[in-house]
Amino acid sequence: MILFDTYTCPHCGHETAQIIYGFPVMDDKLQKDIDEQRVYLAGCKKMIPPASRHCFYCNQDVYYSFLPVDEAETTCVEFKIGEFHQGYQKIIVEKKENRFIATYIDSLTNLECETNIDLTEKEYKKFIHNIYSTLKNGMKTMMI
Repeated sequence: MILFDTYTCPHCGHETAQIIYGFPVMDDKLQKDIDEQRVYLAGCKKMIPPASRHCFYCNQDVYYSFLPVDEAETTCVEFKIGEFHQGYQKIIVEKKENRFIATYIDSLTNLECETNIDLTEKEYKKFIHNIYSTLKNGMKTMMI
């Protein structure tokens, strides 16, 4: 799922596009988003700090040093690796009503395999906090 937030470029004031790294699976929706400059494909280039937005008007990458969502409001974190040629691995940690679930999905073989683990609320909050702490500290280090 691609989220489009409105962020303006600090260089020129125009609206910026979400950057997608790697090689996403192309479909009609993604192509439309690219054509409408809502998405910018950055390929596999490694940038430090990693830009999160791109301005097509001034051709500048934008590095935001904040997280737009408060960790207390986070209900799901998802990591996905692969899917360029075939197969992927995905980890999802989410809060569903009063349950806390960690899910691992592997489709590197012909069959998709899914494993779910129930977490305590304390384990869930610790995981989310560690993600945010790592991102915030990493961004501070990269912005120096």
